[in-house]
Amino acid sequence: GYPPAAYYAGELAASGGLDLLLSEPRPMIDFRTRVLSAALNGVESRSSKANVLEVLAFYSPLPYAVVGEATGLSAAALAQILSELINRSVLEVNEAGFYRVSDPLVEAAQHLFDRWKTPHLKIAKALQKFVTDVGVERGGLTVLRSLYRARQLARLEATDDEISFPAD
Repeated sequence: GYPPAAYYAGELAASGGLDLLLSEPRPMIDFRTRVLSAALNGVESRSSKANVLEVLAFYSPLPYAVVGEATGLSAAALAQILSELINRSVLEVNEAGFYRVSDPLVEAAQHLFDRWKTPHLKIAKALQKFVTDVGVERGGLTVLRSLYRARQLARLEATDDEISFPAD
């Protein structure tokens, strides 16, 4: 399964014994927040790494260009942060080459940030620029739905470039 979960399960089994782990699964349920906290240990909430994670926590998956534009980071700084978060299994890359928070950590990542203080306007502008520059061929429905959510949360007028579903 998910590498941090497997390591964590191994550590729990080694420290408390396999029988205890199997009879009381609660510690395994709590691993998500611990893994994410360990990955961000010592990171200030307004640091560049936290900014990247905040954008991806609410708008995964996103292309590199949109993450860079929304966070205002240079290509070198963004590459370093994304690499580190991928190496810690916090982020992964999907088949389109977009970056996303790993499924087991999405909820935990979202709880680290205040959804209402997330820079939705910057994200909406970055997504709109991406759609204008690249079109909908790359990212398609995923990008258009993210654009819709960002524009709604930024309180911007709707455009023809957005697609939404009732779940949005």
